[in-house]
Amino acid sequence: MRIDMHIHTNRYSSCSHIDPYKLIIKAKRKGLDGIVITEHERLWRKEEIAELKKFSGNLVILRGVEVSTPQGLHLLIYGLNEDLEPGMDEVDIIREAHKHSAVVIPAHPYRYGAGLEELLYSLEIDGLEIMSTNTSEMAGIQAQLLRDKLNIPGIAGSDAHDIRLVGAYYTEFQCNITNEAELVEAIRRHTPLSPLNRGDSPPVCSPLKRGGGGCVSFPGGI
Repeated sequence: MRIDMHIHTNRYSSCSHIDPYKLIIKAKRKGLDGIVITEHERLWRKEEIAELKKFSGNLVILRGVEVSTPQGLHLLIYGLNEDLEPGMDEVDIIREAHKHSAVVIPAHPYRYGAGLEELLYSLEIDGLEIMSTNTSEMAGIQAQLLRDKLNIPGIAGSDAHDIRLVGAYYTEFQCNITNEAELVEAIRRHTPLSPLNRGDSPPVCSPLKRGGGGCVSFPGGI
């Protein structure tokens, strides 16, 4: 099951040019099975997602959020049911997210170099975004190495702000995902595979060191 884990729309992300309804059309054309809308600092309401689903057919639409921190991290959070209080640092954000049984995954961790690596080592993160359109080849390699050191799952997502980038990277789940709770559980049970290729090519995967009963693999890539 192919899910683009990181997409912004113009509904709540002012930097995005993607209309939510056109997003559905594009995602289907790219062969995606699901998308996660991850606006900056704001979570879509359940009623809004329900309205969007009236037009989505069998495309799974899930909610997430991308939260910025004072230290410069961008944290993807999956499994929240309400927005977090603004102004918290990364430690408090992660603690609060975990209280709500959500998972926290730093986005494009090496986009601006390795300056945040020491901070990432100190945080109780649940995974790492390895590939996106905001991740260079070298940054992706660095992220994969850090993921291996931390022994956590990795994901890939387009980080699309332009409709043309939707599905450029995605995470492939080897089980059925229909809601945020199932997404969180799949990430927590992680047996992901490394993202090595673009979303418009056949998946090429190599195994992560961590074993277990998970159901995730994630193509993406260069």
